[in-house]
Amino acid sequence: DPVTNQPIYNTTGYGSAVQQIFRNDFPTWTFGVQVGVPLSNIGARAERRRAELDVDASRVSEEQAKQNVKVAVRSAARAADTAARTIVASRAARDAAEQNLEAERRRYENGMTTNFQVLQIQQQLSDSRVRELQAVVGYAAALSQYHRQVGDILDVNHITVDEPQIAPEPRVFSLLDRYNWLNYGSRGTTTENKSQ
Repeated sequence: DPVTNQPIYNTTGYGSAVQQIFRNDFPTWTFGVQVGVPLSNIGARAERRRAELDVDASRVSEEQAKQNVKVAVRSAARAADTAARTIVASRAARDAAEQNLEAERRRYENGMTTNFQVLQIQQQLSDSRVRELQAVVGYAAALSQYHRQVGDILDVNHITVDEPQIAPEPRVFSLLDRYNWLNYGSRGTTTENKSQ
């Protein structure tokens, strides 16, 4: 009260407060309600559609990766098969060159040919041996490429990779772990099991 300088306590109830609001007796009181209703939820629909398209693109990418792996494995298998057949053909050519050289030596011993012709046939034998070695090397390369594409090159070569054990970090309350109901699976672990 401005006259007595004493505070005035208003004990207005809820009903009279609502009446004062509707009669506008106290214009400093305001009452408002805001309701938001999305009529066309365009943003969320666009995000959902974008997510669906991302999933479809991921599936297409996965299928393409699978097909690429299949093509690479088939190509490596064909290359290994071709290299194996090349070995067979070059080995047959080397055998024929050896037989040809032996026949030419006999002809030379009987005086039916010259030393130059024998040297030419020896050169042909040497070339066929080189081609056979190249075919063997090509087969080994094609075979390793096949195993690399299949993914078992370490197993074929008996190579194992040992991963170092990482020691767990010390915890402050590790002694209370046996009382934790969440560690039910570790209750069977005793000090005897740990020492084994």
